[in-house]
Amino acid sequence: MGKYEYLSHNILSRLTDSEGLHSSKATQKLINYIKNIRPEVVHIHTLHGHYINYKNLFEFLRNIKVPIVITLHDCWLFTGHCAHFDLYGCDKWKIECKNCRFLNTYPQSWFVDRSQRNYHLKKELLTSIGDYLTLIPVSYWLEGLLKQSFLKNMNMHTIHNGIDLDVFKPTYNNELLKKYNLKGKRIIVGVALPWSNYKGFPDFL
Repeated sequence: MGKYEYLSHNILSRLTDSEGLHSSKATQKLINYIKNIRPEVVHIHTLHGHYINYKNLFEFLRNIKVPIVITLHDCWLFTGHCAHFDLYGCDKWKIECKNCRFLNTYPQSWFVDRSQRNYHLKKELLTSIGDYLTLIPVSYWLEGLLKQSFLKNMNMHTIHNGIDLDVFKPTYNNELLKKYNLKGKRIIVGVALPWSNYKGFPDFL
């Protein structure tokens, strides 16, 4: 994808509340690639980020009759606008997103509320894939939300994010503990960009 198409998608998304409905050229390149390699399974992760046209992609995928796996890292796939509605106590996504009060949240829309259209478009596209679609939430919490959404009847299996235990494992480095005055202390490591309430910083504390 070119820089111009990415920036265009970003701006149009903010102007028209249409995240994931631009980047047609880049999406067609992906579709052509899928046609060429003829995969046995298509595995998708996050679809928001100004680089894909999910409408074009799903209209193609529902016709190729191969298993589609989507790993969900947030809630955007089953809402009309936001990725993390739980911060605002909004339950509209359970029935129908509309009259969104949180357009200033990611993915931000400056002027227009098209949450109702987005909600029904995602619902129509995703449910039309039927048994070929399997959803993979990365936590039981996210699975619980999915089961209250329009995707509740789809195949789903929770698979937690994994780590390589040969690399990330308990170790003892006396010099490091001494350098940072950590001897005898409990240590928790957390990583986020940026650290904020949005990323659960109060829970961490």
